[in-house]
Amino acid sequence: MVSPFRLPPTMRTDVLASMLRSSILVQSYQVSGRSVKLIGSRHRMGSKVNMSKSATDALARRVWQALFDLLIRSAPVRTASLARRGLTPNDSRALFSLDPRTGRSMRSLADEWQCDPSNATFIVDRLEELGLASRQRLLHDKRVKLVVLTRKGEKTRTDLLREFHQPPAEFDGLDRADLEALERIVTKLTSAPTPAVASRHR
Repeated sequence: MVSPFRLPPTMRTDVLASMLRSSILVQSYQVSGRSVKLIGSRHRMGSKVNMSKSATDALARRVWQALFDLLIRSAPVRTASLARRGLTPNDSRALFSLDPRTGRSMRSLADEWQCDPSNATFIVDRLEELGLASRQRLLHDKRVKLVVLTRKGEKTRTDLLREFHQPPAEFDGLDRADLEALERIVTKLTSAPTPAVASRHR
């Protein structure tokens, strides 16, 4: 390969730029009486970027694992809250999907819960037996029934949320500065748009 420094001075800059774009590592040369040392390559820079992203991904996994483990450790408290009311985790999911004013069709509930309509029917039957939900016929179409929360169901949901929102014992070890920092981070996470599942698993 012809050294760029054997070319006319007017062409040297363009050739050097071309060599850098091609990721060729250039050692020290004399240009117009000055020593110029061009260090690095696009491949090396790309490697550093990849290593940095890999380290960030690993850190994100560790942080999420710690949060997930905390959720798992605190789950028995929530399960106990449900058990005191004769409810299961599936029942609570249904309870939080319903509203006392806006009715939900069985099809929409089955779609949200990602289950067969027969399973959705079984869950709603349980809530009805406990007096937490009821089926109401549409005035303009008696064939269609919508599921709504009863007053008891609304109160039960409110009471459960109050208990669920009690911080776990691990939070006792955090001072105000820790909690404020955690609040800023969680607010940033929850305000970000939820990415599509497919894009996360590419």
